[in-house]
Parts: sequence; structure tokens; C-alpha cells
Amino acid sequence: MVNCAGIASIGKAADTTPEEMDRIYGVNVKGIYHCIHFAIPKMIEGGGGAIVNMASMAAKVGIQERFAYSMSKGCGGVDDPVGG
Repeated sequence: MVNCAGIASIGKAADTTPEEMDRIYGVNVKGIYHCIHFAIPKMIEGGGGAIVNMASMAAKVGIQERFAYSMSKGCGGVDDPVGG
């Protein structure tokens, strides 16, 4: 299973509303959780599988005018602790 969804918005920290942060995190962070939560029981039932969570270089270096996106993609590199 590959988690590769992501949405972004234009804005700096001071311009980003709590609602916009919730929208971005709802897809970029919670979307990862929802996919993993659904996939793990199916993988166990099927005898195994693999989960790949795609992040972004924005998680490491940030992108100007993409505050919420850059923050949320830092949460995407959660491969190590996922385990069933």
C-alpha cells in the first residue's frame, strides 16, 4: 500500500488559518493514518504486505509560502514505527 496523497495551500504561518491547517492535516497526516489503519488488518489476514509512506523534501527544507504543507509532510515519514 502506498500513501502518496497530499494537498497544499499558499501562505506563511501568520496567514494560515486554523481551518486551513485542519484541512491540510486532514489529508496529509490523517490520510496516512486512515490508510494504514485500514490496510494493516487486511495485510495480516493476507499473510503480509508492505506500506510505503511518501513524504516530501518540504519536510526537511520547507517551501516558501507553503507553511502548512511543509509542516504536514514532516509527519509523513512514519515508516519505522508503523508495524502491525
